[in-house]
Amino acid sequence: MYTYSHTQGLESLLALNAAVHGNHPDLTADQSQKNIEDNIVRLGKVKSFEKTSLKGGALTWTTFGSGLQITTDGFIITAAHVIEDWLDDWKRLELNKKDYPQESDWLNYIQDQYAVVYPVNGGIFRFPLDVSFHQYDHHHDVALVKIISGNSPRPILFKHEEVSENYLWVSKKITSLNRNNYELSLVSDSGRIRNASISGKCFDDDGREWYRQDVFNTSIIADGGDSGCPIVSESGSLLGITISAERIEPPPSKKGYAGCAKIKYAFNLAKRAVDEETRKLLQY
Repeated sequence: MYTYSHTQGLESLLALNAAVHGNHPDLTADQSQKNIEDNIVRLGKVKSFEKTSLKGGALTWTTFGSGLQITTDGFIITAAHVIEDWLDDWKRLELNKKDYPQESDWLNYIQDQYAVVYPVNGGIFRFPLDVSFHQYDHHHDVALVKIISGNSPRPILFKHEEVSENYLWVSKKITSLNRNNYELSLVSDSGRIRNASISGKCFDDDGREWYRQDVFNTSIIADGGDSGCPIVSESGSLLGITISAERIEPPPSKKGYAGCAKIKYAFNLAKRAVDEETRKLLQY
């Protein structure tokens, strides 16, 4: 069972702030990419989890997407549409709160359902999401979530770079990095940037219309479940995360060219979170 946790804490906010403001130019391309690879996680709804160690084990689950952990205590950037169904589910579960003797029992139930999973030393580790915290930007399709973790807060160091119209991206190789669904081994695919900025009308899986803004398009092939996976440049810099696929096969296939949110929008959410949580701390 997990204890309800808030993200507030000066050390945690300082680590988040350092993660999004420092570009760490002294890191080599290999070091930066390795730090990104090591901190890619899968997010999903857990059906069963059999412990084989303190937190490691074997699981049966439904995954909704990926994310990149940017602090050691568990702040994660992902795609907004990955968490939007969870938010609806949490609201429905809240209606059943009265069925639990204590609010902590209800929170523990939810946190047992929704989790972040990643490999450590050959084992699969699961951490619950903190339901007290989330930030998301629907129009740029980015989100910031937090897991409940006992780890000390420190920024995870990697380089980042902005995709702009003024840069000759056509000659630059880029790579998507992800984990497969169950073994969680690293998978990658390479391509080029096809367009540095597009916007337009989109439809979600339920046919609802909305507008996605300032997305860079790539020649990388993405499939269902790839949302939230990092896109990295030849120099090891984080450019953004996958949020969509420009379908190249007829339904029910979801395979297509990856459309990606620029990393600045995810970092803007993190900066907003730092400001909001800092204001809360100053009120106490």
